[in-house]
Amino acid sequence: MPERDRYYLTTSIAYANNRPGLHTLFEVIGADAIARWHRMKGDHTRFLTGTDEYSVNIALTAAEQGREPKEFVDEMVGLFRAAEDALQISPDRFIRTTDPDHLPAVHEMIRRTYANGDLYVGNYEGWYCPNEGFIPASQLIEDARGTHCANHPTVELQWLTERNWFFRLSAYQERLERYYAEHPDWVRPEFRKNEMLGFLRGGLEDFSVSREKAPWGIPFPIREDGSSARLPDGSWDRSAGTVYVWFDALTNYITGAGFPNDPDSFAHWWPCDVHIIGKDINRLHTIMWPAMLMSAGLPLPRLVWVHGWLLVQGDKMSKSRGNFIDPIDVVRALTSDGARYVSLREAAFDRDTDVS
Repeated sequence: MPERDRYYLTTSIAYANNRPGLHTLFEVIGADAIARWHRMKGDHTRFLTGTDEYSVNIALTAAEQGREPKEFVDEMVGLFRAAEDALQISPDRFIRTTDPDHLPAVHEMIRRTYANGDLYVGNYEGWYCPNEGFIPASQLIEDARGTHCANHPTVELQWLTERNWFFRLSAYQERLERYYAEHPDWVRPEFRKNEMLGFLRGGLEDFSVSREKAPWGIPFPIREDGSSARLPDGSWDRSAGTVYVWFDALTNYITGAGFPNDPDSFAHWWPCDVHIIGKDINRLHTIMWPAMLMSAGLPLPRLVWVHGWLLVQGDKMSKSRGNFIDPIDVVRALTSDGARYVSLREAAFDRDTDVS
């Protein structure tokens, strides 16, 4: 099949730590409209969306409820699937980071980056946001109430000291700058690309790709001496650590294309034509993720589209703020077609939009 006749698009995968709001599914509605357009054109289309289930925040929430993490996320994923069904979202795959084929994909990425000399063991000391992970100084806000994550100012940070694996992001400074220069349209809109160019100019810091003593997560496949962490019975030595949530979550895009167990499928679908993501995870997708792919010897996505947020009187929608809009309620009021139409007609897809 000629390459122009296939189209692979993805959304970010949502934390399965709460029921979804309309703001959570906004990008999925937009991506579904794009997927439908390409199917109508006759393109061989693959649309991937799903849930991110291995965060510390999820494990803590489950523990507070006296439940196992898997039981908790199964319930949350059921709510996401019900909301997407109500909105007539039609992904070709709804991926979960707890899916069996995701672990070998993450492990293969770890092995490739290690073989390329881009992983090393070191000591981490700094702030950790349960909703986002390890926070560099540039992403911290200091005010009268203390230190906060820029993207989650109401979430209490934890000061951590751990021995972790690190990825040599700093080694990719020049390669990323060159890639941006040679592919000026690969991050859109333009002002979102300029934000990342500014971040690049500030210099890149290596980032942690593992957690110590975190049982809820994909086991790290390599010990400090470089040997396999797989035990004789086929299980994994948990003392080797757990894969850090963002390294795990970002890999979902290639898992969904068939990496590494279905090379024919992967060769057909990758690189994807577009990642559709929110502005709060721009850095992860246009700095960290491309460096990971370069290290693993894999092509970069052709386009990353960065959308804004749905706001209520200037504040980001969230259940904790009391400005949460349930997508099921919107469907009841407007029907599924009406909910989709209003979301895409009244809200800009390139910047923040106030809604009521």
